[in-house]
Amino acid sequence: MLKFFTMPFDWIWDGVNNLLHAFNPNIVLTVAVAFMIYYFGRSIRRFWKKIKPVATELRKANAIVSFAQDHEQCFFQDYTKISAELEAIPNMSHHWQEFKEHVIRPTDAEGATQEAEQLKIRNSLPPSYFFSEEKFIERPIDLRYVDAVPGKLVALGVLFTFVGLTIGIASATHTLGGLE
Repeated sequence: MLKFFTMPFDWIWDGVNNLLHAFNPNIVLTVAVAFMIYYFGRSIRRFWKKIKPVATELRKANAIVSFAQDHEQCFFQDYTKISAELEAIPNMSHHWQEFKEHVIRPTDAEGATQEAEQLKIRNSLPPSYFFSEEKFIERPIDLRYVDAVPGKLVALGVLFTFVGLTIGIASATHTLGGLE
């Protein structure tokens, strides 16, 4: 009676066992490695597609705001030109608008009492509040994949450990079986 219930499982096990013996472990390992290289390469390519436009825009913005020795005075003198150029950069426009809302420009009275070389534009919040790594890189690029790389490497290490053990046991079985 029990043989009737276990017979389908025996058939399944015999089928899986025959299927495993039909495959060469070297071919299975080669296919697995090729698939992992393809998957990893595809992920890297998608990451570079996302980061390239952001890096290009950040280089443009850096070129716009790079100044000589006296950066505060240059910023004051070229503020309208800098503002127009930064608003033209798509990912920078919103952040620059927020920055401009908090700008404290010198009044006419301050300009009359101070020399033009001492006038500076101030802000009520630090620039890092508006222009941070999180706003330019983490949000548009979605760094979850980059954060998951260590876990994936550990998983690959465990996987290859078991693949190596399986190949080692299979070759030991063939060697020991040939001695009898």
